[in-house]
Amino acid sequence: GRSRTTEHSHLRVFLRGTPLGLVWTPCAGPVLGSILTVLAIESINPEVRTVVEVNNPDHVEHFRRANVNEIMVTSKLAAHLLARSAMYPGLSQLVTDIVSGGEGSELYRVALPADCDGMLIDDLASKLRSEHQATLLAVVRQGLTYANPGQDFRMALDDDLVIVAESLGDLQPLRETSAVA
Repeated sequence: GRSRTTEHSHLRVFLRGTPLGLVWTPCAGPVLGSILTVLAIESINPEVRTVVEVNNPDHVEHFRRANVNEIMVTSKLAAHLLARSAMYPGLSQLVTDIVSGGEGSELYRVALPADCDGMLIDDLASKLRSEHQATLLAVVRQGLTYANPGQDFRMALDDDLVIVAESLGDLQPLRETSAVA
C-alpha cells in the first residue's frame, strides 16, 4: 500500500508574552481548524497578538488572510539550520542556546534608542555591548533585515534592533509589527 503523511499546523497565541492557548490541528487539505481558531480569537479581541507555527509553506497565505501578527514556517527554519550545521559543526547547539534562552542569553527585538539616531553600526554595537551588555545581531529597517551591514551603515530613528542579552534592561521593546519567518 501507499504511505500517507499527515501534516500538522500549530497555533500558539500570546498576549504580552503569556500563552493563551495551543491548538494542534491535523490537516487533510486546508488548515481550516487552526484558521477558524485564529478568526474566532481575532473577532473576540483584535488586540490579541497571534503567532502561528506552520509546517507547510503553502499554508502561509491562508494565515495571512486571517490577520495573524506573525507566522513561523518551522520546516523552512529547520531545513536551513540542518544544512548549515552539516557544514559547521556545533552551529545547531549555538542557535538552540540563543533562541531558547541559554546561559545569559535571551533574544529580543527592541526599538533603536533615540540617542543612537545617525550612529554608525559599529559604534552602536559597541554602545549596546558596553552600556546594555547586549550583542547586536541585526537591524530591521522598513521590514528588511540587515544581519551584517557594512561599516558605513547609519542608524535611522525608525530602525529596530535584534539583540542577544541577559535581560531587556532599559531598552524599549519593539513596536507592533507583522512578520513571516
